[in-house]
Amino acid sequence: RGCKYKKVNVFVVGCPPQKTAKNSKGANMNKADKPEFTDEMRAKLNSMVRLLYKRFYTKQELMEIYNVGERQIRMMITIISHRLPVMSTSGTNNGYKIATSPEELELVENSWAELSSRIEELQKRISPLIRFRDKIKYGVN
Repeated sequence: RGCKYKKVNVFVVGCPPQKTAKNSKGANMNKADKPEFTDEMRAKLNSMVRLLYKRFYTKQELMEIYNVGERQIRMMITIISHRLPVMSTSGTNNGYKIATSPEELELVENSWAELSSRIEELQKRISPLIRFRDKIKYGVN
């Protein structure tokens, strides 16, 4: 909205940051689902999207291609995976790729299963924290 620049792949390049919205009391509101990226970051994300459509790339390969650290690559993969079906594989053929064909359905399902397993494990870790908070805050055992 209001951006006259051409959309390149997934991330719009060259658009100025959107103005921060204000609530009824005049306080700034941030849109959590719309992070603001620099043009350099948008260009890297678009470039990575084009690569990931072609084949699997390991984290190490992506770190070398984009000359950034592991944490930055993980963040970029996360951002892309919020918009596109990024498959991740572990083991000897580890890496990331954007799903593009019906033949990749099994890999998509495996990636989905791995994410679901992580969610379950994180939920187990959250439960004791909630119990502790409830005990301290509400006197509940």
